[in-house]
Amino acid sequence: MRETCVLAAALENEKQHELQQQALRKKHGKSLHKHIGATSPSTPVPPLVMTMCLAVALTTCLAVTLTTCLVVALTMRLAVTLTMRLGVTLTTCLVVTLTMRLAVTLTMRLGVTLTMCLAVALTMCLAVALTMCLAVTLTTCLAVTLTTCLAVALMTCLAVTLTTCLAVTLTMRPEKWDHANIACGGRVQSPINIVHRKTLPDERLTPFQFRQYQDSFEGLIKNNGHSVQVSVPHEAYVFGGDLETPYKAVQFHLHWGKNGGPGSEHTIDGEQYPMELHIVHMKQQHSNLGDALKDPSGVAVLGFFYECSMFLMVRCAVAGTQTSLSAVSLEQLIPPQQNLTNYYRYKGSLTTPNCTESVVWTVFEKPIPLSRDQLRVFSDLQFKDGKNMVGTFRPVQPLNGRVVYRSGGAVVLASAALLVASVATVMGLSQPN
Repeated sequence: MRETCVLAAALENEKQHELQQQALRKKHGKSLHKHIGATSPSTPVPPLVMTMCLAVALTTCLAVTLTTCLVVALTMRLAVTLTMRLGVTLTTCLVVTLTMRLAVTLTMRLGVTLTMCLAVALTMCLAVALTMCLAVTLTTCLAVTLTTCLAVALMTCLAVTLTTCLAVTLTMRPEKWDHANIACGGRVQSPINIVHRKTLPDERLTPFQFRQYQDSFEGLIKNNGHSVQVSVPHEAYVFGGDLETPYKAVQFHLHWGKNGGPGSEHTIDGEQYPMELHIVHMKQQHSNLGDALKDPSGVAVLGFFYECSMFLMVRCAVAGTQTSLSAVSLEQLIPPQQNLTNYYRYKGSLTTPNCTESVVWTVFEKPIPLSRDQLRVFSDLQFKDGKNMVGTFRPVQPLNGRVVYRSGGAVVLASAALLVASVATVMGLSQPN
């Protein structure tokens, strides 16, 4: 009975408690039971929930992997494109690709987040790109440098060779001297064609006077690559003939053609003679020919026409060689003094480079006749390029408004026989049979 009462009391208490709970729910609008239940220990997670969580995790990892691979692929594609355009080989691209894939795989297995993976990928791509660019740049620079050096070396050698060949050719060929030396293209150049009817008489062109022309000297006959030249070692002078001052003889040389054909430098009314002798003088106050050429009238040249060779044979056949000259005087090379009164005068230049325009020219009108056979020996002489030294004359140059004057005297020429004998004596050579 007593237990029944206790149970009844408990039920009554439970009922009262329920009523109180209902009253509280109505009053506060929320359930204390739920509140109490929330703070109670949690129940174990069912297997379905575990499966779903694992699926979400795997999906997330797969998404991250695919996204990362896509980013890496795009980055690599860009890097490969740029690299290939810079000339990087396929092998290098393959190594970089495998390296990047390996880095991504290791990164994902370590659980790095998408942000970290992307950062690593971009950093690696940047590092690889910079490294590759640097390598390509250095390789390219080295290749360009070597190629450039080789090209420059080859071009320089070619240019030097062509320039040298051109210079030799131009220097040796009189008709091209105006291309080889700019001074040879001036407006007061020699030689010229003297048209007799256009010359003006000049009473000041009196006969010449010669001093120590009769003195003999021993010298050297030199093949200078342009002509045959003989230096005059002693003091021999010419004056008169309207020259400003006495001029000292420096050297004489010859110009000739081929096998006795036309070879003089100056022409008279278009007629060219086989050979021309030039005796070069400078003003007596100058110590050397170089100084004299700086003087507008520092050099005076006497020009004589010969119808054939002065020499019976030539012993200095190769350019740059020389042979001894027997005792000779300038007087022996020209007609007697009293016969040197008919000549032309004009202002001109040297007829060989540098073609300096500092020469007072005197060209004697009448040629001195000699044997034609004697001229052919000059065909054995050689230019510096090894070719036979024929045609050693420079072509005539334009007058460009210059006036040519003439003297009024008559020239009485020495006989051919006398001059042949004189030449043989001068050169120490015997006349051929």
